Amino acid sequence: IMGGPWFSSLPFSVELLSDGMIITSINEEEAQYLGEKIVSICGMDIQNVIDHFSTLIAYENESCLRWFITSYLRVPEIYHYLGIANSDSSITLNLEGGINIDLFAENVELVSIYNSTPLPLYLSNTSDYYWHSTLDNEKLLYIQYNKAKERSDLSFQLFTNQISDLINQTSSISKVVLDLRLNSGGNSLIAKPLIELLHYYVNNEILLPENIFVIIGRKTFSSAVLNSIELMDAINPTFIGEPSGGKPNHFGEVERFSLPNSNLKVSYSTKYFNWLQDDPPSIIPNTLIEISSEDLLQGNDPVLEFILTQ
Repeated sequence: IMGGPWFSSLPFSVELLSDGMIITSINEEEAQYLGEKIVSICGMDIQNVIDHFSTLIAYENESCLRWFITSYLRVPEIYHYLGIANSDSSITLNLEGGINIDLFAENVELVSIYNSTPLPLYLSNTSDYYWHSTLDNEKLLYIQYNKAKERSDLSFQLFTNQISDLINQTSSISKVVLDLRLNSGGNSLIAKPLIELLHYYVNNEILLPENIFVIIGRKTFSSAVLNSIELMDAINPTFIGEPSGGKPNHFGEVERFSLPNSNLKVSYSTKYFNWLQDDPPSIIPNTLIEISSEDLLQGNDPVLEFILTQ
């Protein structure tokens, strides 16, 4: 919905957190309201706004809706169509404390909350497809896998070899964290070397399966969901975080074409993936941990903090 020139865009973005909806970017004139909680929009309670918007969004589970709706909320024409706003080019955000902000559709540079708050580890290097670091006096190996695609400067096989060398040479490593919470998919075969390596370490009792943690969340989709299922079968690790945005059994292998007169781009699936017999809406973590507004503002990661205490 956000890809074409036929919709306007309001100058703000939000995150839907455990304790409400928080402004995470906004036009410079309103930068003082970064981190503030939105209680209603145009006088409509925020949950009611979400319920209205959900009628226009294709989603298969609540995590998926919580992720997708953040883009839709920037489109003023939708508020007008749903009868929430009187205008198709502006809305009013109603914040805690009785503050109201009028926003008008305009193409301006936004100020992000992440420019002025400390970043947790999982947001510190989101541009790399995959990377690793050791924590807790080299007892924990943290692997972030952001995109199921090969890096041009480092193949995933060589990356896996680096991890293998590190574990073999660092006898103190007893925990491994594989962070998939930002991985929206790609080629599911990319992760095969790492899954095989972890399987080898578990089979040979070098690592215990309960000490291997897989972090998932609302942005975990497609191949990252498949990789999670493969990890379940191979080593039965501990899943932690939020339910996956992607549904395990889903339509995929997406192709695209353009309509001849409007040039609108149409995406369609060519294959159904049937991975789990009970057809759950999401992969559900063993331990559910959500991010709060306090976590966001202070740069905390309660998921990794929990793992460090285990």
